[in-house]
Amino acid sequence: MRNNHAMQSMPSAIGVALSLVAVVSGGCGISTRQSLRIPAQPVAEGSRVTIAVTPFRIRNAAKLKPDDVKLKEFEQYYFAARLIETLRQSPAVRDAFLAPEKTPSTDYHVVGEIVESDGEDTRVVVTVARLGQAKALRPQPFHLDLSSSDFKRTDPTQSLWIAVANGVLEQVESASPDDLRAVEAARLREYLGSDVSGGRATSLIQEAARIEQTELLRPITDLGIRQAQAATAAYATWQKETTKLAEESREKKTMATVGVMVSLLGAAASGMNEGQFGGPTPASIQARQNAEQLMVASIMQAERAGDIDAAIKTMRTSFAGNASELKVSFDQATYTLVGSPAEQMRQFRQVVRECVLTASRPSSASGA
Repeated sequence: MRNNHAMQSMPSAIGVALSLVAVVSGGCGISTRQSLRIPAQPVAEGSRVTIAVTPFRIRNAAKLKPDDVKLKEFEQYYFAARLIETLRQSPAVRDAFLAPEKTPSTDYHVVGEIVESDGEDTRVVVTVARLGQAKALRPQPFHLDLSSSDFKRTDPTQSLWIAVANGVLEQVESASPDDLRAVEAARLREYLGSDVSGGRATSLIQEAARIEQTELLRPITDLGIRQAQAATAAYATWQKETTKLAEESREKKTMATVGVMVSLLGAAASGMNEGQFGGPTPASIQARQNAEQLMVASIMQAERAGDIDAAIKTMRTSFAGNASELKVSFDQATYTLVGSPAEQMRQFRQVVRECVLTASRPSSASGA
């Protein structure tokens, strides 16, 4: 900011700089008093929906530093688990799951993207797609800007997940009865890759969706939520410390501006006085002391940043990984699924496809 008036005194320069600190100290883009959206009318059991949330994507991942990548990989699952935990509180949601990939077993699929997450600022974009829908609904951006004072309350970031959940629920509630009926037809096509229909096929697909939710998705989801709950205190501490660090950094940059002003004024006075009288003056000594204090503060800030990075490394938790061998019963037979959760889901869908297509073939007439 350029001052068009001549500098009149050091106190006025300091006053301008300190007022700048007050302006840039932040606030919340999302209200910290969010409430979860409640439907205006009671939701019938048949109208409640199931939602799958896949791990959040990372925008511009290739540009991140290695340590930032580790944090974002943690946040991919942590953010999804926090959203699922919030969605499960809605009476409009029968259940919500953490899914390694898109699944035909649920009515809706939510895809999140991490745009920015530095502790102080969190920006995500969330897209909702109904099963069988040709085009996903409009992406919704959400932004939470924290200040250190927000951490006087318990878990200030919950306001973000309430806002995101409300955005998802608003789009879910906009579906018509015809849209929801179309979901069942889409489920058949997604599982089978064809338009096979009929009472036997429909009942088998309904059973397959139930098994995929309860036997494959729910264990992953429950584990993810437990791990997210265990990590929340450490993550909140990281957010609090990085937010304080950002605020202090802005303040020190402003104070550095003050220091430059003081130094310029001090140097001018020093040059004038030394030119007239010779030797150092109190003003020139103070200018050097100001520079030394700023240097020490910068070193301390760097040390704290290193401590925070170390804490993040110890906080990382692996939500993914290989699952143990899983046995599922379907259509009067037992099948063994192996590999990662995503691989097990694909194996199960192959089993479902083969069973339904076999059941849908007309039986051959027996000959004498």
